[in-house]
Amino acid sequence: MLTLIASSTKWSNWRQSRPSLKECFMVTSTAINASKVHLRLLTEDDLEMTLAWRNRDEVRRWFKHSDLVTLENHRAWFRQHQLVDDALMFIVENNETREPVGQVSIYAIDREIGEAEVGRFIAAPGASGKGFIRDAIEALVAFAFGELQLQRVFLEVFTDNTRAIRLYESLGFVHIDADRPTTCGIDRAVVFMERRAALNVAP
Repeated sequence: MLTLIASSTKWSNWRQSRPSLKECFMVTSTAINASKVHLRLLTEDDLEMTLAWRNRDEVRRWFKHSDLVTLENHRAWFRQHQLVDDALMFIVENNETREPVGQVSIYAIDREIGEAEVGRFIAAPGASGKGFIRDAIEALVAFAFGELQLQRVFLEVFTDNTRAIRLYESLGFVHIDADRPTTCGIDRAVVFMERRAALNVAP
């Protein structure tokens, strides 16, 4: 079961008057709750932790930009992230222990077209395979279709990341294009997948 802890009036105002997306989260204490986890916004205090997660060899190999990232560059990215109004990065926390178990993100949010990209999914060390990220992605998609009233979310995944592809398929994502070179200059084929609001089912 998913619950958004937020003001419905606040989100209605966001859709109508277009205030800052992040302001809608910061005006009150907001979380997105699912059965195993809840999502909260990334803060500057999280950066060393998330960088350590991202820089692991078994994680960064699945990123389009797979080089090691320095803390200085990570902080610079965060400062820029705080300025944009089309992206939200969430820390995933275990409902039972309140410990961080991963991250998920929604970005390239287009309010006019009604779509966004989801990704940057990372499980914390020791948290993989326990259903936390699956629960978090489902909560993120439900938030996109519900509170943000988007009609479509999409993602890219390398074709050899079969474990992730199976996860996305089980969450209702469908293939829309495959074996096409990614646009970031890397000679690796990617699968493009999407999920539309008509397919969204409350968990």
